[in-house]
Amino acid sequence: MKPLIPPLLRSSHPYGCSRDQALISAILAESPHSTLKLYENQEYNTVRRKMEALYHSKSDIPAENSGPDPKVYLSFNLEDELTTEDEESDCKCEESGLEELNWDQTEGYACPVKNPLSIDVSSVNNLNSNEGNSNGIINDKNQSYDHWCSEYMKFTDTNPTTYHAIATLGEKLKKAGFVPKLEREALAIDKLGGKYYVTRAGKALCAFIVGRDWTPEDGIAVVGAHVDALTAKLKPNSTKKDVKGYSLLGVAPYSGALNLLWLDRDLGIAGSVLIRSEDGLIRSVLVSSGRHAVCRIPSLAPHFGANSVPPYNKETQMVPVLGYGETEPATPDECKAPLYGKHSIALLRYVSELAKCQINDLILVDLELFDVQPACRGGLTNDFMYAPRIDDRLCSFSAVEALIETLASFPSKLSKSFSVVLLADNEEIGSASRTGAKGKLLNSIVERVICERGLGRENVPLAFANSLILSADVTHALNPNFLGDYLENHAPLPNTGLTLKIDANGHVMTDLTGLVVMEKIAGMHGLSLQKFHIRNDHPSGGTIGPMLAVDTGSRVVDVGLAQLSMHSIRASCGYKEAGIGVETFAAFFASWRQAMDLVGY
Repeated sequence: MKPLIPPLLRSSHPYGCSRDQALISAILAESPHSTLKLYENQEYNTVRRKMEALYHSKSDIPAENSGPDPKVYLSFNLEDELTTEDEESDCKCEESGLEELNWDQTEGYACPVKNPLSIDVSSVNNLNSNEGNSNGIINDKNQSYDHWCSEYMKFTDTNPTTYHAIATLGEKLKKAGFVPKLEREALAIDKLGGKYYVTRAGKALCAFIVGRDWTPEDGIAVVGAHVDALTAKLKPNSTKKDVKGYSLLGVAPYSGALNLLWLDRDLGIAGSVLIRSEDGLIRSVLVSSGRHAVCRIPSLAPHFGANSVPPYNKETQMVPVLGYGETEPATPDECKAPLYGKHSIALLRYVSELAKCQINDLILVDLELFDVQPACRGGLTNDFMYAPRIDDRLCSFSAVEALIETLASFPSKLSKSFSVVLLADNEEIGSASRTGAKGKLLNSIVERVICERGLGRENVPLAFANSLILSADVTHALNPNFLGDYLENHAPLPNTGLTLKIDANGHVMTDLTGLVVMEKIAGMHGLSLQKFHIRNDHPSGGTIGPMLAVDTGSRVVDVGLAQLSMHSIRASCGYKEAGIGVETFAAFFASWRQAMDLVGY
């Protein structure tokens, strides 16, 4: 008989084992010492589909560390329940005292129980289809991709700025059990290992899981991405003189923003503001106009001839219009506000409402514009996702979700692991800031963890020498209208797999060993990979990869999720990309060490 569950490693799920093992353990096992063995003579996916559907109909995700009921034991035969019209099943469930997951070529998987469920197994034979939902339990790969696409769209719609993205991802980590730490205080991590995250200035984040038995020789698995995106920032003094009744807003482009793709878009305003609280202390508050389009940059109609033809002057011809007509003059009290005269009184009133404070309590603002149109699925059969800020919040989102996924194996399976996600700011303008990749937040955290373990600083380069870093940034998907701009056989496609970036001139860091390691990991988990190389007659973009390689001395592999219309105010990608990122980064965290050892780096 062939085993019901083939010995294939799958993407990590919140149960401490692969999805198939988890489903069967959760459905059919009722004791802390129960072990399930399944065999089958019928088609594998038929059995699995019914069992997954049964699980959906009975339960949500089992609560982590929920204790089993020692009084409940289960042993039965699924011979009649798991049959097809054409063939009889020989599926059997047995109980034994085994407590560890073991694979045997003739015996199959022995699945240890983690969480008990009380389920009426007689309902299995009534389940003929896989009817899942997006509740964190994923029935099949396509539904998993649907789930992560939906989650990413919610994320990008509600987090228009870097401040918002870091705050939300930090909160997500906290809810998953990660302990927040202040960089300006002692790290004080548990000697038994644990999960933590640190933010810097609200614009960079480093999250990590470190095992009890980890040593510098074990190395570190890092996924690094940049969390900033192209935007237009309000100038310190954004007030501009009205023009014939039009209220204007002074902004400056961040990197390549304020290009022609920003014309005629509905723009909101969001960011961080410093306010004086009732106790006299100054604190930061995040604000966003949401779906309210507060301004727009109008193009000149083509009827005006040559002047309507781009490019436009970014200082004088791409100025956002806030409104038209007279504004109620500032009151004597408003004239005393710290920001009076630096920003229009109408804007200050609006921002103070968003911040839920008085105008006089606004100390400073760091605001930017964003496209208010929400993300959506697109294409005739919804093959795509259309969204703003894909570069590079898509990789940032997937990296954090993948790190959370690895918690299923912590601490037992990760006791010698040190897994890190680094989200850096300012990649689009060179990374040379304390919140950028050159700010060495990763180096700082690793050094402090090593010192917390009572090890000397000389172990820092030792740890990095044994490490592997993925520099994760979006890459260019093949645009079918511009085939000639892509190198043949090196053009990534949407919904296909993570892309390995290669460049002969060092703009990215992928080397021969890195390629082999990633291919080994992909093979272990049944994942697909693609390759990208720029044409010789085209310029190449950069990533944070070279900076991380220089600062740490670690091997760096540049990877990316494929997207179209990079640096547009609204771009697109395959709907599977967020899920591809999660599953591939999770596979990397799970198997990088094994793959490295196979290569003999």
